[in-house]
Amino acid sequence: MKKLFNISIGTKSILFGFHQFLIHPFFVYIAWIKLYKKIPNFEQTLAIIVHDWGYWGKKELKTGEGESHPEFGARIMEKVFKKDRYVRGHSRYWAKVKQIEESKLCWPDKMSNYLYPFWLQFFLYWITGEFNHYMFESHRKGEIDKGNYSKTFEDRKKFVIEVRNFYKKVIEEYRANYKIKT
Repeated sequence: MKKLFNISIGTKSILFGFHQFLIHPFFVYIAWIKLYKKIPNFEQTLAIIVHDWGYWGKKELKTGEGESHPEFGARIMEKVFKKDRYVRGHSRYWAKVKQIEESKLCWPDKMSNYLYPFWLQFFLYWITGEFNHYMFESHRKGEIDKGNYSKTFEDRKKFVIEVRNFYKKVIEEYRANYKIKT
């Protein structure tokens, strides 16, 4: 039984956390429609499904080996379509590392952060232990307030609200910069 709970944070995230293999693509798909006002084609849909599969086995999500997570999904896209136009560039960090443009998938992926129902996002962070990881890394990277967070329910609730607000701001800036109508 102990081995079951000794799996990596990346694997937990894909199996039953924020990047859950059915739930996360669903919200990214919805975000794509909301943002671009059209249904993704087959290539785009496959990219939405596989873009975070690279978290499997990763001990970290937002740092270290977790930062290269787009590579796995990008290789799948290259096998199916001979090139990857969406997955590798969905991570703003990884796009900078690879010196490529952020892809069209980047923005729906970010938007999905505030499309999840609050209670579901909170639950998925909690059940996998992603709270501790995200709280530390989001503060370290300056994405949210460096407030004094403990492990209380209220602090975790405040953290989820700040994450959602951060990504709303990111999407508003994207829409303003690229003149995308809502």
